[in-house]
Amino acid sequence: MGQNKFKCPICGSKEYEEKIESNGILGPGGSSWVKYYTCYGCSVMFKDVNKFTKKIEKQK
Repeated sequence: MGQNKFKCPICGSKEYEEKIESNGILGPGGSSWVKYYTCYGCSVMFKDVNKFTKKIEKQK
């Protein structure tokens, strides 16, 4: 769960969740990465937390 100055431009929630994907390998050679984020309030999906938050700030 993230909370770095995030504010959803759709619902106003200040919390989001990272959706992580992995290559399925445990141990050496295994890796995981953040595939996308979802807002806790409205479940909208986005790729970049900062760009998603700044989009609404620029519209004001």
